[in-house]
Amino acid sequence: LLVANRCQVAFGQIINVIWRPVIAGLVMFIALINISGLWGLGNWSLLTIKVLFGAVFYILSVLVLWWLAGRPISAEQLLLSSIRNNMPFK
Repeated sequence: LLVANRCQVAFGQIINVIWRPVIAGLVMFIALINISGLWGLGNWSLLTIKVLFGAVFYILSVLVLWWLAGRPISAEQLLLSSIRNNMPFK
């Protein structure tokens, strides 16, 4: 509410922007908590796997939620169009 008052932005606009990253973070958290006991790995190996899996879960979750939200104009769209435009093959 403080941000909404200071920036003169409606609270609903803030929620509309942050809900996808927040839910993607929760999906990543739940997935990584459940990975911990699957393998009998050392701490560094487990940390490395969690970082890699966490990045994949988060990125995929954000993109799926963005798609489900109707693909609004946002950072996801800018990133995907930038990737598309910079591909060596089109």
